[in-house]
Amino acid sequence: MSKFVEIKDKKQLGEFMARIWNFHDAVISKITYISGSYGSQEGTYPFDDRRELNVRFESVHYDEEVIDAVELKFVNLEKIFISPNNENYTTEIMCSKIDLKDDTFIFVNDDSFSIDTIITNEKFYYYIASKQLYYRAIRNCPKSQVKKLI
Repeated sequence: MSKFVEIKDKKQLGEFMARIWNFHDAVISKITYISGSYGSQEGTYPFDDRRELNVRFESVHYDEEVIDAVELKFVNLEKIFISPNNENYTTEIMCSKIDLKDDTFIFVNDDSFSIDTIITNEKFYYYIASKQLYYRAIRNCPKSQVKKLI
């Protein structure tokens, strides 16, 4: 599996978004969140300042091919608003965007919205904001890792 690549500025961000066609027709298959805290019978504790969100997009256009997946890693996470999909609807993205505003990367799953205009009670729109952003392309996953639909 490839290593994560950091996106550091608007130029790199624009190049990345062009390579992946703004996630057109990709689906979100997995989200992993690290909160920086843990709990036990004795109480809850912050264990570090690590707040990360990894989002896996499958069936992604990458350059001129469709690859297995692209993962985004949002580091120094600031905000998350995510809505689960309905049971008979995929998390397919028509056209998302990522902006870099005031040193914060802002992902929105619909390019007509921004962090300032998103409707937080609308079940299909969501956003993620973080101070750092990384990505990696995943090609040729072993078939044993690909879940078959029944």
